[in-house]
Amino acid sequence: MFKPILDRILLKRIEEEDKSIIQTPDAFRQKSNKGEVVALGQFFQFGGQLFPMSEVLSVGDIVLFGEFNWQPVKIDEEEYLLVRIADLLGVEKKCGALEGLNETSVQMKFGNA
Repeated sequence: MFKPILDRILLKRIEEEDKSIIQTPDAFRQKSNKGEVVALGQFFQFGGQLFPMSEVLSVGDIVLFGEFNWQPVKIDEEEYLLVRIADLLGVEKKCGALEGLNETSVQMKFGNA
């Protein structure tokens, strides 16, 4: 399986159902900016120090990413997105370490950046 390097994350885009009454062609439909974490790099840099990626994300997490901050990748005929951790907008569903994490606990854990 593909293993991203450094602070990169491999995502599988989650397609959301179109709940509108009017059906629009796929070419005009806005794509979801939600993805499931498929693979993680090892480290990310915060405040000049390296931290394990597993401190903040786990495979299976659902994340939100920016509209233009990703690179499309095709692996084994499947389409994925490659994103840097700094370009993530947030975590919607968390499988691991971030539950209950807030700004104060981030500063206590990682220091001020």
